Amino acid sequence: MEEIELRKIMNSRNLAVVGDSVSVEDKAAAMIKALYIIIPPKSVSDRTTIRNIVKHFSAMAKAKGQQPDSIFKILIDFALEASGPFSRVPAAVFMSILKKELNYPGAATVRRP
Repeated sequence: MEEIELRKIMNSRNLAVVGDSVSVEDKAAAMIKALYIIIPPKSVSDRTTIRNIVKHFSAMAKAKGQQPDSIFKILIDFALEASGPFSRVPAAVFMSILKKELNYPGAATVRRP
């Protein structure tokens, strides 16, 4: 999927990820739907992971007193990259990119033995 295709789909569904007239909560909800369009979830776990990713980056932006627009644009770019024609498991590629490029989830996560 190309960014132009995604933009057409999002406009037809009235989803706004960026802009001053949209609340952070509405942007986050639209972002979740956009990621579902780009990387269709195959399980409940995929849906939960996408929601947690958006929630994490929204909270980070909010804690810094910023709008999440710039990070949401980056997430969309990474999702589009992960869902490329040669990607067999786009959700796994997306997580790999997030871990490598944005250090997601960072040191805050406690790993179980």
